[in-house]
Amino acid sequence: MAPKACSLLRFLAVSFLFAGIATYAGAHEGATGVVKERMDLMKRQQRDMKLIGEMAKRKTAFDAAKAAEAARDIGVTSAKIPDLFPEGTDGHPSEALPSVWQEWDHFTKNAED
Repeated sequence: MAPKACSLLRFLAVSFLFAGIATYAGAHEGATGVVKERMDLMKRQQRDMKLIGEMAKRKTAFDAAKAAEAARDIGVTSAKIPDLFPEGTDGHPSEALPSVWQEWDHFTKNAED
């Protein structure tokens, strides 16, 4: 895998960990405002990563156009991540871990990478 692709995959994995991405349907229940926006963005990135991952593992036929579109979407949405984690948005229904704000420089560097 290309170095940029590995870096992107690593970033997304860390972002999902930091943000505490929910994998069940009720994850967005009660979320509003910026918390809902970031949950929706992370869910979108999760779908994009799943598409690319299934193609990479040959579970799905490779489609260059779909893979490129998903990769572009990840790049665009990644740039929005820091703005979707303002201080004070770590309570319920947010599932973001306190480490997002405790390790802010690391978190934003991953989003940039």
